[in-house]
Amino acid sequence: WGGWSGCSAKCGNCWKRRERKCSQPSPQHGGRQCAGHKLELQSCNVQPCPVHGEWSQWGGWSGCSAKCGNCWKRRERKCSQPSPQHGGRQCVGDRTEVRSFNLRPCPVHGKWSQWSDWSECSATCGKGQKRRRRKCSRPYPQHGGRRCVGDRTEVQSCNLRSCPVHGKWSPWGDWSECSVSCNKGQSTRRRECSQPYPQHGGRQCVGDRTEVQSCNLRPCPEPCKKQVRVLFYRQVTVYRAQTYKYWCFVFFRCKRQRTISSPEQRQHYRHAGYRTVPCVPA
Repeated sequence: WGGWSGCSAKCGNCWKRRERKCSQPSPQHGGRQCAGHKLELQSCNVQPCPVHGEWSQWGGWSGCSAKCGNCWKRRERKCSQPSPQHGGRQCVGDRTEVRSFNLRPCPVHGKWSQWSDWSECSATCGKGQKRRRRKCSRPYPQHGGRRCVGDRTEVQSCNLRSCPVHGKWSPWGDWSECSVSCNKGQSTRRRECSQPYPQHGGRQCVGDRTEVQSCNLRPCPEPCKKQVRVLFYRQVTVYRAQTYKYWCFVFFRCKRQRTISSPEQRQHYRHAGYRTVPCVPA
């Protein structure tokens, strides 16, 4: 036999061989060929060869990760056809594949913004109001989302102190009687600062409370200058055996004559320009 050849491979199933020749002697003159195999093979004891991994087919897509908006699906494959062995390389690439699918937009529920600053009070006194507002804008409701719950505007009372009430005049009263019957007298009328009265620091009414006007401007008549006869008399009344004396006055005024006896009437006619003469015994 000749010597063994080298191993046919560096790993895995490999063989080495040797040969021999039918040459000692070679068959001649019809002699038989050598019996047996000319070639002998023998397995080499070498480590297994590395097996590099290969991907399997992709699996099916998973269900969507959401019911609206951006949805994600995934699928997988395995490094199993074959699996890497004996130091072979792993499969090259991604084990998992993810894809985005655009579904209908998701509802966006509205949320309130911050409250604004308070407005100025609507009145400087007497219970005014101030307001502040907010908006359903962080975010706005979209795609069927719910609107914000609550009030958009808030109201608060302010300046609760009472307002000043400025006084105003009542209507004028009636004119009084004239102070004299002739020769320029005076008549007055009044009004009050009562509709309304001034309150809470309000201003008093402007103007006069009393108004005066002239009246009976005609001159008084001159005393009667015509010579007049004066008649005197007395009247005595007897009642229950008693005697009563009455003083009477005769008044003359330009062709007019009256006789009166009460003190009030005498005073009145004196002012009217009558002359008086006391009665004397008859």
